[in-house]
Amino acid sequence: MMDLPLGLAKELIPLAWLLGSWRGWGTARLWKNLEDADDERQECFIWQETSFRATGTSLQQVTLTWGAQALGQEPDMRADAATGLSQLRRGALLWREDTAWQVRASAVADSEQEARARCRLDSNGGPFTSEVSWEAVSMGPRVMVSSLSAPNPFEKFSRMMGLVSSELFWAQDSVLLDGKSESDFSARLLRIPAGEETLNAPGVRSLPMREEGLQ
Repeated sequence: MMDLPLGLAKELIPLAWLLGSWRGWGTARLWKNLEDADDERQECFIWQETSFRATGTSLQQVTLTWGAQALGQEPDMRADAATGLSQLRRGALLWREDTAWQVRASAVADSEQEARARCRLDSNGGPFTSEVSWEAVSMGPRVMVSSLSAPNPFEKFSRMMGLVSSELFWAQDSVLLDGKSESDFSARLLRIPAGEETLNAPGVRSLPMREEGLQ
């Protein structure tokens, strides 16, 4: 059972499982040249940190994503968040994204149905573009997110989030104008205990472990 923060707006109760900071690893497929949709994409490991903070009846999400290199043997794709992080070293920052979640409607759980919410999201930054608007639907500890628009060469983006065995799984797919679907990134993250966020990046207060050159 999860303890709800004191003073949490009732509209945010269906999303309360997201609150806090998360850190983990995954993979991303990056374009060298976004203007060339036929350009071969390069797959890499990523080290990722995201945080969710309640502000009134909205959520503020900040996500930092870095490239990552294996310390030795590459992580097994089924490795949990802690294992994957222990096998990777954080590299260069790939993107930052700031997202505001505005709850349009919500309902707490009852005996027959899980807590649920409908939200409007507005994000700045991210892997491909500076601004995207999204619609999100949550049902229990799962969220499906779809973009309302997308820049060339994309038709739309979609995301999913889910809580699985205390880890946050999330992923983004994109659909190109020619209808081809691509996987952009996926990651699994563990919750960071309060007080352990140590990152010092512009506008963000958290630093992944084993940061080279920083103490």
